[in-house]
Parts: sequence; C-alpha cells; structure tokens
Amino acid sequence: MKFRLFIILSFTMFATTAFAQEGKIGSKFDFVTISTSTVCDMCVATIEKGFHFEKGVKGAEVNLDSNTVTVQYKKGKTDPEAIKKALTMMGYSADEMPPNPDAYDSLHHCCKADFDHGND
Repeated sequence: MKFRLFIILSFTMFATTAFAQEGKIGSKFDFVTISTSTVCDMCVATIEKGFHFEKGVKGAEVNLDSNTVTVQYKKGKTDPEAIKKALTMMGYSADEMPPNPDAYDSLHHCCKADFDHGND
C-alpha cells in the first residue's frame, strides 16, 4: 500500500513539474511591445478589444504612461509585423509605422493624437 502511494505521489509530482516547464521552455507564445499613439482610456479599450479579433493574439495590454502596447501572440499563427499592421488598421501608430488614415479619421476625437497625414 505504501509503495502504491509512493508511486502515485511520484507520478503526480513529475507530471506537475513537466507541465510547469512546458510553459517556460517550449512555450508556443511570445510577447512584443510596440510604441503607439495612445491618448486616453478609450484608446486602451479600442486596442485591447481590437486585438481580441486578431488571429494568433492571446491578449493585449496598453500602458498609457509609456504609450506602449504589449501583445502576447502564438508563434506560427502571427508575428510582430502582422501585429503592428493590425494596430495601424485600428487607427494607431505602431513603432515607425503611421496609422491607417481612414481608420485614424474614424477614431473618436479624444483618441486622435496630433498626427499629420500629409492631407493639408
């Protein structure tokens, strides 16, 4: 009886350790942090909600203080360039990439950073 209990406990500890290591070493997910043109809480909601619909994106977190968005994505399903492109299509800049003009124009007035599209 003690031997069976020892085997069960040993297996349980091994399985728990194996699952914990899988999350660290062989992770299918990665992160990218992008500088962006966020202005207000509405920007945060728009971006975080927008990334819910992007293929391969697990989640996004916007930091207004640093004007960045950190995105967790599944490797092989998307990549940092596609994520930046998606952000520009929401109307926001993404590092060196300017926002899509049509998407920017459709943003709420409080979300519009002072951005020149060259339309003057």
